[in-house]
Amino acid sequence: MDEIKIGALEKKDAPCVAKIERECFSVPFSESDILSYLENPIWRFLAAKISEAVVGYISYTVILDECQIVNVATSPSFRKM
Repeated sequence: MDEIKIGALEKKDAPCVAKIERECFSVPFSESDILSYLENPIWRFLAAKISEAVVGYISYTVILDECQIVNVATSPSFRKM
């Protein structure tokens, strides 16, 4: 298996994150939600990628000196690895 790389989520990754959202949550963020959050300066996303494909992510907000984790998700086919 290729190496897992962690980095900032890019706009081009929004469809992959939306797919993971649908696979993992009963009330998922839509692709348009994710794109709007990426434009919001308090929202942050880190993506776990294998060969440029997003296989998991974490979203969180940062306000002043506080951080709140919003979502953590891994594509079902990449769990327990």
